Order: sequence, then C-alpha cells, then structure tokens
Amino acid sequence: MRYTVLNIFIFSFVILFGVLGCLGKENGNDLPVDLVTLISASNATNSATPPSNLSYAGNPFVFFRNAAISAKIPTFTGRVESCKSNVTLPAGISIGNTCNITGTATANQSATNYTISATNSFGSTSTTISIQVKDSVCGNGVIEGNEVCDDSNTFNGDSCNSTCSGT
Repeated sequence: MRYTVLNIFIFSFVILFGVLGCLGKENGNDLPVDLVTLISASNATNSATPPSNLSYAGNPFVFFRNAAISAKIPTFTGRVESCKSNVTLPAGISIGNTCNITGTATANQSATNYTISATNSFGSTSTTISIQVKDSVCGNGVIEGNEVCDDSNTFNGDSCNSTCSGT
C-alpha cells in the first residue's frame, strides 16, 4: 500500500494525540472523542469503493498527425490504480495509470471509438471517447497541427509562407 506524506502526517498526529489523550487514564482504554473523530475523518478518502464518473472534457477529439497533443486529463470520482483502452490507441498515443492520454499521433485514422476503463482493487468504471487523426491543412485560415501561421492561402510573400511554417 502506498503512503502519501499526508497519510504519514495524519498517522503521526493520531499516534501523538492518542498517547497524550490516554495519559492519566486509569485503564488506558478510554479514547478521547476527538481522537475517534480524527481517525474516522482520515479514513474517508480510503473508502473501499470502485472509481466512478470517468469522463473527458472535449470529447470527441481531433488530433493532428505528427503534432504533440495537449494531455487529455479525465475527471473521475474515487481512486484509480490503472487504466486501459479496449483497443489499441492510435499509433504514438498512450494512456497512463491515471487515464491521462498523451503523445504524438503518427498515422491518420478516421474517427474511432475507444472504451477507456479506470480500475482499482474494488472495481472499475468506463467511458467511451472518439479520436480522429488527420493532417493539418495549410491555407484554410485555421492554425492546426504544427502550423505556426495560416493566412487562408498558400502564397509566399504575405503574412505566412506557403507551408504555414512562418513568414
């Protein structure tokens, strides 16, 4: 089991007040009410429940080939220990243990649905996302992919060059 600094602090705090609260007690069995309340509150985040409500803002996603994506960070309730997709994500894209999706797509693909599952030792939750990978289009007036400019044409000598990589 992994212990965070907060868990260690709370445990130390509980031990300290447990010892201080029991000093002077004749039988040592009477725990102060404040100590019992503190122990109950410190266990609230470690409840034995599966994760729930997994979702990704911005779904469906359009990624541009050979351009790093901004990390897709999900929201969920509870604790997540591992994540997986029902099918392999696009080439160059990966999913981490907390369901963050990162990487650089390396091949075009049409919109494809993926079921993402978040799991802990008590169960799992899932959601479906859609990912399309395509090339950016220079000259369409929208900066996308690795473009640094796009002035709605592919002429040199104006505010953006013909490959949308600068002036």
